[in-house]
Amino acid sequence: MMKRIWMVAGWTLAESFRSATGWVSVAGFALLNGLVLTMMLWESSNPQLVGQGIELHRSLLPTYFSTMALLLLLICPTLAMNSISGEKRSHRWTLLQTSIISNLELVLGKVIGLWMLLMILLGSTLPLLGILGLVCTPIWWRWLLGYWGLWLLGLLYMTIGIWASGRTQTPIRSWLLSVTICLLLWFVGTINSIPLLQLLSPLPKLQEFLDGWWGLWDNAYFLALCALLIYHTQDRIESERWSTPRPLEQRITPYMWLIVMVLSLTVIARLDRYWDWNPLRTTLSAEGLSMIEAMPDLEIVVDLPPTDARFKRFQTLIRSWPSTETSNIQWLNQSTRPPSQPHGVYLTYQETTVALTEAISPTTVEQGLRDLLYPTTPSLCFTQSGGEPSIVEGVEDTGLALLSEYLLTEGFDIQSIGVETNINNRETPCNLVIISGRTAPISTQWLDQNLQDTPSIILLDPTTTPIPKSWLATYGVALEDDFLLEPNPQFQVFGDPTTLKLSQRSLLNHPKLTLGNHSLLLNSLRSIRRIPDHTEHLTVELLRASPQSWAETDYTSDTPSPNNGDLIGNVPLLVEVNTLPTTSAESPTPHLMVLGSSSLIHNKWVLQNPYNATFFIDMIKYLLQENRPSLSEPSDVYVQVSTAEVQRIGLFAVLGFPCFILLLGWRKQQM
Repeated sequence: MMKRIWMVAGWTLAESFRSATGWVSVAGFALLNGLVLTMMLWESSNPQLVGQGIELHRSLLPTYFSTMALLLLLICPTLAMNSISGEKRSHRWTLLQTSIISNLELVLGKVIGLWMLLMILLGSTLPLLGILGLVCTPIWWRWLLGYWGLWLLGLLYMTIGIWASGRTQTPIRSWLLSVTICLLLWFVGTINSIPLLQLLSPLPKLQEFLDGWWGLWDNAYFLALCALLIYHTQDRIESERWSTPRPLEQRITPYMWLIVMVLSLTVIARLDRYWDWNPLRTTLSAEGLSMIEAMPDLEIVVDLPPTDARFKRFQTLIRSWPSTETSNIQWLNQSTRPPSQPHGVYLTYQETTVALTEAISPTTVEQGLRDLLYPTTPSLCFTQSGGEPSIVEGVEDTGLALLSEYLLTEGFDIQSIGVETNINNRETPCNLVIISGRTAPISTQWLDQNLQDTPSIILLDPTTTPIPKSWLATYGVALEDDFLLEPNPQFQVFGDPTTLKLSQRSLLNHPKLTLGNHSLLLNSLRSIRRIPDHTEHLTVELLRASPQSWAETDYTSDTPSPNNGDLIGNVPLLVEVNTLPTTSAESPTPHLMVLGSSSLIHNKWVLQNPYNATFFIDMIKYLLQENRPSLSEPSDVYVQVSTAEVQRIGLFAVLGFPCFILLLGWRKQQM
């Protein structure tokens, strides 16, 4: 039996390449995927991403494979439409049925032959994977798992094509029927409000593979559905050989197998297990897991309907938790849910409850655990109504709403304050004061009264002097009236000498502030220097521009150039002020940080470079002496290629390799 099945599979595969159809399909598939990859790599050569690149596994991988899956949806039904209906139209099917080969062997042979053709299609994209291996270091398991998910998806599409071909008399009808079914299965997966449709669609299962999950139910779904379609195709062909209606038991057998498949998948769903092949997945940190262990009476109540997007997120999150940490989770359903309680995830410990009502993520869960163990919340006070950007403005480039989201996620309380009253008389005291981008002057009296004992961050822009120079001088900080210029293109963004890209090469060693492989993007800077002979405070210049930079004092000139009145080379931008200890046994206490630009936390620059916000939050935590670590996201592999490299890759992926496939097919046709 197996010998005859493989013989039919060989015929089917050879038939695909006997004409130009198979070769054109493989070459076209390789060309389209090469074009998609080239366009993605072209994005990494964008000047906006200089020194950063694009994330390989969080950004490029899911987009690349999702596009390939959409191509398979159109190609697989096309390759399968002639499998049975084409044989019927050419009258070869009658000849095959008169041979010793059974209908089941014919269908299985056709299926296996087309599955092998699918493997050749996916194999045609492996040289593109080799290109990625030349420009970066991929996590190969993630890519192999993506190919596995695509292969299973292609099996389903090919099998649907064969099933449709067995039920129609012409290939075009077969193609229309199979494409309609594939598109319907694809689009129902986008309807999150109906969980049953999510179960029927292959789209969420493919996304699981692309996210790095290998689950029993996901694999069983594809294999069981393919097996059912193969059986129904064989049964349909068998029924056509009967001149009279078949017996009842034979007619209901296909539906009985459908019931068996549903029951089997239900059992597998109850016993489902997942294996995580994604080392870049953000999960609870060691601190978060230790907090759960430190709270033996912690109760986690999940009060979310399955249609809520947060339900799926929380399910995905707890997969990576040890089983001992998930034993105290209670899932509420429609009958057990309190009628007046808002939906969310509730953490309860020692009669204290914290509700996670926003997007459920490792960060929010860990912050909820911290709120239970550490109930105090640091309050950050931003001065407002003096020309400063609004802390809730999310549309304007200079707004601070994106930073506010980061701060709220980290567990800080955000307040806006004026500069007319004493902040110490507020009902909610300020743990740290932030003056950013202010244009209106602030009196020395208010500064002495409020900032003497409160840690502060001051972000000053060029041409504005809201803080008196004399007051900054009392802390050992010299404020210059200048405009920083950077002629070195390596440290510019968009080729604008007033917009700088500052990396770890510009940052001195610091116990809390680090850049690593990241960069900061800053726009419109002025120099902030320490006063060398100041002895009342310990001052340190932390951040500097490149040796080619200078601080131009005559910034109104049409052609500014460095001269003796300017500060030239390694211009200081950030000064930290520490209060000297009263005894030799104590360490200096960080009290103030002054930066020569407020663009660090503007929406525009936080959006383009989220590490701007991370760096600023590190400044806050250092000034507050906040020792609880934040949830660190594993670093991805970043792809950064030049324009010339993209052009060479494009020539190979779009022209070279597809042309090689067509040339190979032409040679085979001539032989």
